[in-house]
Amino acid sequence: MSNKLYCSYGDYSAILDRDTGTLDICEAGGKCMTGVHVAKLYYKDMVIDPADFTLSSSGSSVGRIVANWTRQSEVVSFFKLSVNVNDTGVEVILTADPECTVDLCGTVSWGAESDKHTFPMSSVENACHLRSAIGPAASYMDDMLFDRLTDSAVRVSGGKRYRMRYDWDKKCYGFTLTTGIKAGERRFRVAVARNVMADRYHFQYGPINKDGDYQKPPAGWMTWYSVGFDACEKNVLENTQWQAKHLKDYGADTIWIDWEWHHADYAGIREDGVDSLNPDPKKYPNGLDYVAKKIKECGFVPALWIGYTNDPAKNEFIRENPEVVLREEIGWCGTYYYDFTHPKYLNEFLPMAIGRVKDWGFEAIKYDTIWDGVEKNEKFHMDCYDPSVTTKDAFRAMIAKTRECMGENAYVLSCSATPGGVLWAADLFDAARVGGDTFEWDEYVEQGVLRVMRYYPLHNVCLYNDPDNVILSEQYNNDAQAASRAYFNTLLGLPMTFGDVLPELPEKRVDLLRRCLPTMDVHPMDIYDHESNKRHLITNLNVELPWESYNVVSVLNLQQKNCRYEVRLDGDLYLDPGVYHLYDFGKKRYLGCTDTKLEVELGSCESGIIAVRRRLDRPQIVSTNRHVTQGAAEMENLAWSEGDLTLALTAKLVAGDEYVVTLYVPDGYAPADELAVVDAEQGIYEYRFLPAETGSHTLTLNFKKS
Repeated sequence: MSNKLYCSYGDYSAILDRDTGTLDICEAGGKCMTGVHVAKLYYKDMVIDPADFTLSSSGSSVGRIVANWTRQSEVVSFFKLSVNVNDTGVEVILTADPECTVDLCGTVSWGAESDKHTFPMSSVENACHLRSAIGPAASYMDDMLFDRLTDSAVRVSGGKRYRMRYDWDKKCYGFTLTTGIKAGERRFRVAVARNVMADRYHFQYGPINKDGDYQKPPAGWMTWYSVGFDACEKNVLENTQWQAKHLKDYGADTIWIDWEWHHADYAGIREDGVDSLNPDPKKYPNGLDYVAKKIKECGFVPALWIGYTNDPAKNEFIRENPEVVLREEIGWCGTYYYDFTHPKYLNEFLPMAIGRVKDWGFEAIKYDTIWDGVEKNEKFHMDCYDPSVTTKDAFRAMIAKTRECMGENAYVLSCSATPGGVLWAADLFDAARVGGDTFEWDEYVEQGVLRVMRYYPLHNVCLYNDPDNVILSEQYNNDAQAASRAYFNTLLGLPMTFGDVLPELPEKRVDLLRRCLPTMDVHPMDIYDHESNKRHLITNLNVELPWESYNVVSVLNLQQKNCRYEVRLDGDLYLDPGVYHLYDFGKKRYLGCTDTKLEVELGSCESGIIAVRRRLDRPQIVSTNRHVTQGAAEMENLAWSEGDLTLALTAKLVAGDEYVVTLYVPDGYAPADELAVVDAEQGIYEYRFLPAETGSHTLTLNFKKS
C-alpha cells in the first residue's frame, strides 16, 4: 500500500509523501512544483533541526490534505501543512507556533524545454521602469515561471516571501518561501496561467523562433537614416567595408538596404521603368544581386526593404493582371495598392516578387508600407475580390504567404509602428518596428523609448522590439544623447541598426558602438507594460551566469536639465539584503559600496550606467570595459581558487582592443601580480591586457594573503 496521500480537483492535484514529508503539486498531469519540504525552522534566535519533527497525523479527502508535525519540546510544539485544491489552483497553508519562522523549499518547473524557453517574470504592476535579464535571473519580485513556447506560466502568490533561484548544477529553478516572524499562519497559492501575453495584448500569440537565422537581434548599418535617397551601390559597399574592418569582430552582422532602391523621393509614383521588381539601375548599375554578393563576402547578412502592398509604378505583373490593383491613388509610398484578398496577388505576385528578392541574394527583409495597404483594403473593402474576408484576416494571409516564401528561419521585420502592424501578425514576424522615425531627440523619446516601454513584455518572447535606427551623429546628438540611445538598446537586448555614415562618425562615437556590440539575448521580466513619468527611466538588467549574479542599472535622465536621482536597492532594483559594489561604466569610476541605495547626478539627457555586484570577502571583479554589460558579453568562464589564490578569467576579446578589468581586493588579500592601483584605501585595482588576436583568452590573476 502506498504511503502517499493524494487529493485533486479538476486539473489540479497534490501528492504528499509521508515517508519523506515532501509535497508535489501538479496541473493537468504534469508537475509544476516538486519536493516541497520544510528546510529550516527558527524560533527567535534558535535554529531547530526539521529532522527532529515527525509526521504525527495526516489524511486526505477530495481536494484536501492535512498533515501535522510534532516535536517533544517546550520551544516549538507543532506545525501543520494544509493543502486545499480547487479548479483555480492549489492553496498551501502553513500553521506554526507564533514567533516561529519556517522556510519551505522545493523546485518549481514549467515548460517542455525549460532550459531554453522558461524564465521568471513578475505579474505585479510595478514602478515606471524596465526590468530585463540575461540568463535565468530571478528576484523576489518574480512570482511567475513563464514558458514562451506555450504562453503560459506557473504562478506562486507569496509576495516578497517567495524567492526563486536557478540551480546551475541541477538545471532547474529552486525556491524558498519564508513564513515570517510571528506569522502564526501563512498561505501561498500555486496556479497555472494560460494565454498570458495573448490576453494581455489581445492578439494571436506565437513564440519567437530561436532556431532561426538570428538567435539574437541583428546589428548593422542601414541606408535610410544615414544616406537617405542618395543610397547607391558605392556608398553601400563603402559602409559595408568600413563595418567589416572596424565593427565586425565586435559583433556587427547585417547590412540593410532600405526603400531607396526603387524610390527616388516621397512622390509615390515613378515612370522611368523602376519599380518594386526592377531596382534603380543608376543607383545600382551592377544590380542588387552584385551588392548582396559583396555584402556576404564581407561576412554580413544582406537585408532588403520591401513594400509589396503597393507599387509606385505599373510593374509588369500589374500590367498583365490589372485586376490585382484595389486602388490607384498617389501616396508617399506608392500609387497602385494591391487587393490583399485577390488570389493572383497572394499566389502569384508575392511568390514571384519575394522569390526575386531571394534570387538577388537577400536573406532578411524589412516589410514596410503594410499599414498603408491595410488602410486601403479597409477603406475600399467592398471593392475587394473577396469582401467576406476581414481586413485583418486578409492581412494575416498576406504575411503568412510572405513567411512561406521567405522560409521559416529567415528574418522578417514588420515596419509599421501601429498597434495593428505590431500585433496583428506578431506570430508570423521575427521583429516589429514599435514606433515612428527617431531622428530628433524628442522623436526618439516619444517614438523610441516610450513605445518600447509599451511593448517590451513581448520582446524576445513573441518577437523582437525594434525602436528603429541608433543614430549617433553630431547632427542629432550631443555626447550624452548618443550614449543614451546606444545604452538603451543594449541593456534591453534590442536590435542595433546603425543610422549614420560610418566613416564620418567621430572615433568616440565609434567606440560607443563597440561597447554596445554584440547584441545580447535579453528577455523581459515583467508581463505588464509601463508608462513613463517623463522625468527619468530606470532600466534594471539582471545578469545570471554560472559563475556570478549581478545587475547593470541604467538611469536615463529624460529631462533637458541636470538632475539627481536615487535608486533604492530594495524598492527599485529588488535586490536581496547585502552590501553591493557600484561602478560607473560611462565615467569609468568606482563609486564605493552601499547596502541601501545608489545616487546619480546626470546632465541633460544623460544615462548613468552602474554595475551592481554583491561584495564578497575575497578578490572579485567589479567591472570590465569590453561591453556595457561589464562581463556578460565577453566572459566565457570565471573561477576563484582559494587554495591557489587565483582568479582565472576566460573572455572573448578583440585584437588591439585593450581589456581593462577592475578588481576589488579586500583586507586580508593583496595582488601578487603587478596591478594598477585605482583606490588603495577602498581596495580597487586594474588589470590591463592587450590581445594580439581576436578570440578567447584565458587570464590568471594571482593574489596572496596579507
